[in-house]
Amino acid sequence: MIQLPGYRTLSDIERKYLENRGFDIDYLRSKFHIRGGGLCGEWAYRILIPIYYNKELVSWVGRSILNKKQLEELKIPRYKNLSIEQSVINSKTIFFNLDSCNRDSVILVEGSFDVMRMGDNTICSLGTSVTPEQQLFLASKFKKVFIAFDNEPGAQNKAKHLGMNLSSVGMKVEVVNICEDFNKNDPGDLTAEEVIKIKTELEML
Repeated sequence: MIQLPGYRTLSDIERKYLENRGFDIDYLRSKFHIRGGGLCGEWAYRILIPIYYNKELVSWVGRSILNKKQLEELKIPRYKNLSIEQSVINSKTIFFNLDSCNRDSVILVEGSFDVMRMGDNTICSLGTSVTPEQQLFLASKFKKVFIAFDNEPGAQNKAKHLGMNLSSVGMKVEVVNICEDFNKNDPGDLTAEEVIKIKTELEML
């Protein structure tokens, strides 16, 4: 059994980061149980996002609230996963937000903030790199997947390659660029209205 670190009460800088991205903080706390990493320690200046499977906390990921320039100067990654040794389940063998999926179809996005924008029946692989273990898990749990990676050539190419792999094991696959029509880079930047429109078109509401 593991216990999520951090603080239930978000700091001003953590709240400002989320508000600037257009997120409802109360919703994120009640739905996804996010925490603040605080201003010092291993998870400093990160939003902590717990990963549950069958309602059990199995791991977590920390998303930095620092900007790109600060990350480059400090030479730290934007995302920091709990180590495999400390996790109950390796986060790269399953997906974030599985417990909120109740269909045989699912939307697969890259990051946890994309999921928190898209809501139920959306999961993320914690990056465009989807491990063989994740691919097998996906094929065993769902009949169809909409791969909705970020609106950039590299991500879309990886989505197509992943789609071919999943199709080869019998999954129904659609690679969709859900951000292109809204001139957004990733699903985390979409508005609530845009999300509703997308999920309606995909018949995922």
